[in-house]
Amino acid sequence: MTKFTKPIVIDAPEKDVVFDGIDFTELAQIVVNKVKSLTIKNCRIYGITGSSSNKYWLRVNGDIPMKFILERNFFGDNTGIYNLIEPNAKFEVGTSVSNNYFKKDCCTHNVFSIYNAADNTVIEINKNYFEYCNGGVRIGIKGDVPSTINLSGNIIKEGDKKYPEYDGLVCIQPYGKKTTSFANCTINMKGNKVPTSQIVYAYSGANDTEMTRENVPVVYLNGEKVEDYPILH
Repeated sequence: MTKFTKPIVIDAPEKDVVFDGIDFTELAQIVVNKVKSLTIKNCRIYGITGSSSNKYWLRVNGDIPMKFILERNFFGDNTGIYNLIEPNAKFEVGTSVSNNYFKKDCCTHNVFSIYNAADNTVIEINKNYFEYCNGGVRIGIKGDVPSTINLSGNIIKEGDKKYPEYDGLVCIQPYGKKTTSFANCTINMKGNKVPTSQIVYAYSGANDTEMTRENVPVVYLNGEKVEDYPILH
């Protein structure tokens, strides 16, 4: 199996970049500047050592439109990785994070974040296994974008015992003031297995657009609309 141990910078506008069957380890962090689509499949990511200047395994710079596919990968233990995948990309239809295995120490915070999306896009997050999760998928779409996020068949083995209020598969948090509302965002959750009663929550800090019942996403759990999921401040 091919092994990458050095930093990778992708600057390939209008190109479809594919990594298939690669080991990423040591300093093999990915920074994306320009790309049409990025596919990472059948890879192993482990032993990554982050730094104060780059504490993510994969980072996308700028709100570039792109399709992102992350499927059938294994994420092992890493050091100094805060958010595993930190994409500012404007995700397009066809984006999927599915059938991946995430070990407890692959990162210290969010596994995957959605900070931007194309109008009317549909993002699939399905059949992932999380050894540990405290809001592992963060939804923080900028603006007020009509979008749909489907999460089905995901499994969490262990929740956050220290801060149970942050338990769950999904954390909805504005991207500062750049998120104006989530009212046009729909989250469909079906067949997910979590070890706690809480599967989704919203949070807004002092520097975020305040979350209220009027501007949080519409959430469906196994086909039923959820009216009262927690909003934390």
